[in-house]
Amino acid sequence: MQPARTTRSDRLLFAAVEACFLAYALLFIYRTSFVVAGRRYFSLFDDAMVSMRYARNVAQFTRKRTVNVSGCETDAITPAPSPA
Repeated sequence: MQPARTTRSDRLLFAAVEACFLAYALLFIYRTSFVVAGRRYFSLFDDAMVSMRYARNVAQFTRKRTVNVSGCETDAITPAPSPA
């Protein structure tokens, strides 16, 4: 079985969708920023910070796969909701 071939129009459509997503993402980032005393600040939401902190700790401390390396250690897994 041979893989499907992509045509030029497929690649152009993909590039257009990718460009639209990039424009949307940049606009979203800009719209969620805020200005304090004339300086613009960009912030990350809580979930993004947890993921980045976990990735940093895995990269620096390969044996410690936790969010908090010092202090209270917690794993980066959200428990499934329990049935009521």
